[in-house]
Amino acid sequence: MVAKKLERDDGPDERDFLRPLDRDAFRPLEPTVEKVSVGCSLKPREWERLAALMSERPAVDLHIWSDATAGDLKFLQLFPFLKRLRVELYWNTVRRIGEQLPANLQWLWLVAQRNSRMSMAELSALGKLRTFALEGQVKEFERIAALPRIERLWIQSVTLPNLQALVPLSKLKWLAIKLGGTSNLAHLGDLRRLEYLELWRISGPTDLSELARCAALREVFLDQLRHVRKLPSLRNCENLTRFCMNGTTNLLDLRPLTTAPNLREFELSGDAGLNAARLRPLLKVRNLSRVTIHARSKERAMVAELLPFPDVSQKSLRNRFWR
Repeated sequence: MVAKKLERDDGPDERDFLRPLDRDAFRPLEPTVEKVSVGCSLKPREWERLAALMSERPAVDLHIWSDATAGDLKFLQLFPFLKRLRVELYWNTVRRIGEQLPANLQWLWLVAQRNSRMSMAELSALGKLRTFALEGQVKEFERIAALPRIERLWIQSVTLPNLQALVPLSKLKWLAIKLGGTSNLAHLGDLRRLEYLELWRISGPTDLSELARCAALREVFLDQLRHVRKLPSLRNCENLTRFCMNGTTNLLDLRPLTTAPNLREFELSGDAGLNAARLRPLLKVRNLSRVTIHARSKERAMVAELLPFPDVSQKSLRNRFWR
């Protein structure tokens, strides 16, 4: 992993700490600030001042990266009040990370080195964690079962044999799987409370049949799943209202969408060569009321003529990020 170029990016919603520090870097946080970002090594006294500053605003994110993680993370002991934390471990020097993270964290974004020795077992003390994003492979991923309160999970560049490790997360409602080589989606249907699913540029999967068992699903987003060629029946997905596809060039048959009893919104983008035959099944989706087609200019007239919906627009429907 290559460290990001150190550039100050202060805005109305962010306070950056980079060398050289601003003279008034430790001034009270403006009401609009939502994130404090530390990309440089701070002295012990400076960490103390930052902790005192943030203790007045415990809901603000702390983002530590680059040289701020070059040694250990013991300075986080000064932040017992912290609820939201993003850590990017560029240097792979931190050991026993779980012992150094604030126990009251509810939101954690952890970026691990490709050759990280970290085990998921190290995070078992974070029993209050509800939102977790993991970028990079870790050992013993199945030990995520020790975090039963997780409701929202983002895993990126992580390769799993299947999704069985997620089944103990009985409160999981939001799942994004990005990059990595997870090819087997077995046990996806065992995530009984899952409402949002995003599969983003995963290199392996060919079979989406597990979607048919996800009865609680409300929204699905599929992005550049090159090897997927068909959708399953969505007859049992009675709560599904939104379906988004991007770059799914081999997934040509949209007829399974007609089996979704309450589908209301559909989005298609990044697909070359749209034609009437491919889009015509959308006319048979009983409750469909909004369609977003990101078509090339020469295809837009055909789309508008074929799909008599009140809103055939270019505006994206999907939830792009989470907070």
